[in-house]
Amino acid sequence: MIQPFKQIEKTKKVINNLKYKYQFSNNKAKDGKDINTLIDTVEILDSMLVSKYKTDAIETLLCSLIYEYLLMFEAHKKEIPLNTIIYNIDKDIENGSRQKKAEVISILKTHELQNKIKNNSVFDKKYANFDKMITKLLTEFKMNIYYAKN
Repeated sequence: MIQPFKQIEKTKKVINNLKYKYQFSNNKAKDGKDINTLIDTVEILDSMLVSKYKTDAIETLLCSLIYEYLLMFEAHKKEIPLNTIIYNIDKDIENGSRQKKAEVISILKTHELQNKIKNNSVFDKKYANFDKMITKLLTEFKMNIYYAKN
């Protein structure tokens, strides 16, 4: 399995090692050119990942999720359990979108039911199709990420 981010990080370590060795080089022109070639390659690979797979959007979403957790703990003036937050996000990713989508739909249905109870409209047959709504929203979002122009 190709893991481009791990390879990029390994290459950055090699570049740093070569930069250190450069000071002792007998052929600075050639070694400098080789180092710059590696730097350019890493930058190109990183740029390709961002443009093709929108990794910057994924990073933005993860930071947004962390931010929401932090706000939640800050609002209650509790200690911020960073390890727990990261663990929860990791487990969400591991468990996949189906579980998280089901949790979102459950909250929406509970909220809708509470509003119907409050408004004495519990026996109305019109309930929102949250599964369809969330699926459509996610599909539109994924399409916009994939086709967005940088």
